[in-house]
Amino acid sequence: MGEKKRGSSELPIGGLILEAGNARDYATGGWRTFRPILDRDTCNDCLLCFWYCPDSSVLVSDGKVLGFDLDHCKGCGICAEVCPPKIRAITMMEEVGFQTPPAEEEGAMTATDHLRQEHRAILEQLEALEQTILHSPPEASPEGVQGLVDALEEVLEGHMKKEEEVLFPYLEGFLGKVGGPVGVGWEHEEIYRNLLFFAREVTIPGALAEGGLHAVWKARGVPLIQGLRKHIQKEEEVLFPIAERLIAADLLEEIAAEMEA
Repeated sequence: MGEKKRGSSELPIGGLILEAGNARDYATGGWRTFRPILDRDTCNDCLLCFWYCPDSSVLVSDGKVLGFDLDHCKGCGICAEVCPPKIRAITMMEEVGFQTPPAEEEGAMTATDHLRQEHRAILEQLEALEQTILHSPPEASPEGVQGLVDALEEVLEGHMKKEEEVLFPYLEGFLGKVGGPVGVGWEHEEIYRNLLFFAREVTIPGALAEGGLHAVWKARGVPLIQGLRKHIQKEEEVLFPIAERLIAADLLEEIAAEMEA
């Protein structure tokens, strides 16, 4: 015999919100056909976009707009509409332009594919370092994280070299070096270097004289990691899609080979 069907009295009541704030558990960003792009240099932080967003998808910290929660932003465009006409810091762009085109051949990888993979490795290294510190005793010595710092330094140094010496010079030929999307990339590199400097400094004997490892990490390390995560997101949402539109796919594959040389 098959499983006995439940009667109507045994079925849960539909249409009820049983837990406050559970909307964050459902990624609805896949509904978008347009996505908002923020020009941070133009934005005056009036926060109209923040107050009007129906999905609470505008990210704000210390009164400044940082970007958008693309897991939940549905691309309605209200943020762009309410942005003051003299500012116009938010532009809606077609979502299809941000989708990574598949490689034409099995195993072929473009420069932006390669850098995205390295972004994943960097984020994993950051997560491992952060979790190790947060789960260590507050008075722990920095020697316990030295290996993680060394691994992070290796992947960051290699990644920065590929962007600074290979990809950015190609893009500057199209977009120039000052400001704009390439400026986002160079700003990203500065955050990489600041994080590396901090990570090295923490492992110097006596560096924790002003507080334990937790205190120093919370005060200086966490903001740097948050900044790096946001800039990785900006590269993947803005810079890489632009590179894929401006540079032919076969040339992006050649650039990838040059990065690995």
